[in-house]
Amino acid sequence: MKKLKIIQDGNPPTQAPVSYERQTQAYSTWGGKLLQHTDVLHSIQAKKEFKPITVQLAPTEACDSNCPFCSVAWRPVDKKIPWATLEKGLREFRELGAKSIEITGGGNPLLYKDSGKNINDVIELAHSLGYEIGVITNSEKLSRHIKPENADKLSWVRISLIKLDEGKKPEDYDFTGFSVEKMGFSYIIYEGTTKESIENIAKLVELNPKIKFVRIASDCLTEESLTIKGDWGDIVQALDTHKKFFIKEIGETFHPYEGGCWVGMVRPYWVWDGVYMCTSHVLKHRGYHDTWKLCEGSEIKEAWGKMNQRFQAGQNPYDIDIQKECWHCYYYRNNELLSYVVSELPDKNFA
Repeated sequence: MKKLKIIQDGNPPTQAPVSYERQTQAYSTWGGKLLQHTDVLHSIQAKKEFKPITVQLAPTEACDSNCPFCSVAWRPVDKKIPWATLEKGLREFRELGAKSIEITGGGNPLLYKDSGKNINDVIELAHSLGYEIGVITNSEKLSRHIKPENADKLSWVRISLIKLDEGKKPEDYDFTGFSVEKMGFSYIIYEGTTKESIENIAKLVELNPKIKFVRIASDCLTEESLTIKGDWGDIVQALDTHKKFFIKEIGETFHPYEGGCWVGMVRPYWVWDGVYMCTSHVLKHRGYHDTWKLCEGSEIKEAWGKMNQRFQAGQNPYDIDIQKECWHCYYYRNNELLSYVVSELPDKNFA
């Protein structure tokens, strides 16, 4: 019989490779956080009723950057959600149970303007309704768009650092009036990335050492760059003196979950022409496509009722063949977890 190798005192095991799993779960949407929402999971199991948790809200398609890796590059940049629709929809999502909004793109959401309203009105309305609010933007000077009194209404801000590759310097970033402890940076590795790009990010962290994190991710539009640890991992680690960086690896689960899709019911994506299942669908068309559209922005509450009726009748809430239609998917792990919630497993009490 083969003997097991016993680790003796003084002979520690070989150090495991650097893992960014914990940071990925904390600062991304890879499924683990779903387990914190026991009320929603109970509603799915006991009532056969999905409730939204986070609404990804892209209020405008306007942008002041030209990212070569933009997944919605072919969107109509002059479009936005009309204020009346946005106000009605935020109220309806909140009535359905939504807890947070992630104000994102589309374009740069801080450029939103409609009917005399701007991003401050969006933040103030969401806050008054009881939402927790996160913002994703490429703006290097937040106070140019967000009033100081609204900064405290935000749970977090994540800043895309593409402008470092568009001529801005680390010293150009100004977060006056904002709590740096609530902020994180994000950078996409793409063909134009150089060592200087990473050095500039490290210098920006040096200027803002209380930043929560720096997320390094890959260009999801190209198969070749899905894994970046080999090419950039050593450089990132060498420059990460404040231990803020983490690499978000997409890896082997960057495809639709074979068991089905439910993520749109808990994390829908709302843009100028309606509410969609998710952000991943844009990777196939680099724009929005009706195949993945759940409803108009003016019909949210009614649509959720109809989709829950389908679910209660034993059907998927929305009718789409994800294995045929979906190209890549960020939400494999989310759907994998949800599959165990929607399914009646045998001997489930033997956990």
